[in-house]
Amino acid sequence: MTKIIIPVLVALVIIAVLFFYWLTHRYSVIDKEKSENYYYNFSKTEIHNIPMGNWFELGDKLLPDLDVNNFTILSPLHIRDNKTVYFEGTKITNADLATFTIIGDEKFNSRKFAKDKNHLYYGA
Repeated sequence: MTKIIIPVLVALVIIAVLFFYWLTHRYSVIDKEKSENYYYNFSKTEIHNIPMGNWFELGDKLLPDLDVNNFTILSPLHIRDNKTVYFEGTKITNADLATFTIIGDEKFNSRKFAKDKNHLYYGA
């Protein structure tokens, strides 16, 4: 009986360790200095918006249309590729990519403001 229990326990411990590793290493931050909200998936084939890296409590928003090979993090809240600008993982419609800029100072946490030649944006 103990000859069966020990290998089963070892297998369960190994499975538990691998599961814990998967939970804690599911995502990797893209550029921690620019933003702690944008992450690669484990295989670096997708980009996710995960507020403060806390996917368990704050959620995980996949950016399926974002070009993984050609993107720029503009601020802790904004990311863009050659087609679209995103704010907290949500597309900003009708944004002019050529003139889109972030307004504000990091000291005052005013990175929610942005502008382009046609619009002024707050929180989007």
